Amino acid sequence: MHNIHGEKIKPKNYANAGFVGDFFRTAVNAVLMPGVTVGSRSLVGVNVVLEKDLDRNKSIFVKQELVEKNWNEERYG
Repeated sequence: MHNIHGEKIKPKNYANAGFVGDFFRTAVNAVLMPGVTVGSRSLVGVNVVLEKDLDRNKSIFVKQELVEKNWNEERYG
């Protein structure tokens, strides 16, 4: 339940809206999908596509794994 301008609103009634709490932050290329709620004082990290709600005072980041392989002129085929 959210209190917006004195009106109580349930997020599930607004499937295309996003709800964010006070003092939340997003990094570059962060995407909040429709219907997602982000709690107060939370952080959405770089390149995160947030598809579920994030509780207050939480952060979420992408864990990146680098893969190195051989590459040469034969691969250009």
